[in-house]
Amino acid sequence: MKKIKVPSKNKIAKVEPKITEIKMLITICNRGKSALLLKRLENVDSTMEIVLLGRGTANSDILDYLGLGESEKDVVISILKADMCQIVLKELEPILQKHGKGIAFTIPISSMIGMMAYNFLTKNISKGDKNGKSK
Repeated sequence: MKKIKVPSKNKIAKVEPKITEIKMLITICNRGKSALLLKRLENVDSTMEIVLLGRGTANSDILDYLGLGESEKDVVISILKADMCQIVLKELEPILQKHGKGIAFTIPISSMIGMMAYNFLTKNISKGDKNGKSK
């Protein structure tokens, strides 16, 4: 009879995936200026960008008093790794100041359901079938 050696449970090392903090970058700029922002975001490790069309609610008297021109805005939502946020904000600062008034800020993404969604947002997608299962 042949003996089969079974590894002990204590010797099996559990490998946990490295979790990287991610943030949502929200940039609001004058309508049509988002193309400049998107060109800059292509150079960094941004997973996705979404451009939404926004409109301010202030009437023209208030806009004139505050020195604001347009009430129609582009809202750009991007997902970035946290360590890239300061670099991106420094990169976007001259564009927002030179090409019209704008604002950019980040919001930490503190929780997420599903490792597949996290892997997509951090570009840690492993090769698998179209359902996301590893082969």
